[in-house]
Amino acid sequence: MYFGLFLQATFLVYTDEDFAVQFSESVVVLKLLSILQLFIKLDGIRSGLAADTIAILCHIIRTIPKKYKSISIVETVLLGKLYTKNASDARNGNNFTKFI
Repeated sequence: MYFGLFLQATFLVYTDEDFAVQFSESVVVLKLLSILQLFIKLDGIRSGLAADTIAILCHIIRTIPKKYKSISIVETVLLGKLYTKNASDARNGNNFTKFI
């Protein structure tokens, strides 16, 4: 169910620049950076989810004006310290995220 919502978010981000800006702001306000990092780490389990996450981040860099600091969000997710344990903990449902 949640993966379907993320797929819908991916569609909306690609639809309009305003959605991309809102997605970026929401990630920061709701402290979801570690969740996006987890989605990328789950590439062996949910490859579509990892691909959608990377696609959103690439689209954000391409479309959002520099004044929104979108590059720093993408850098934090892709290059920053990962706040998750290994992906096997995600499969087992263990508490594996540490919010920033």
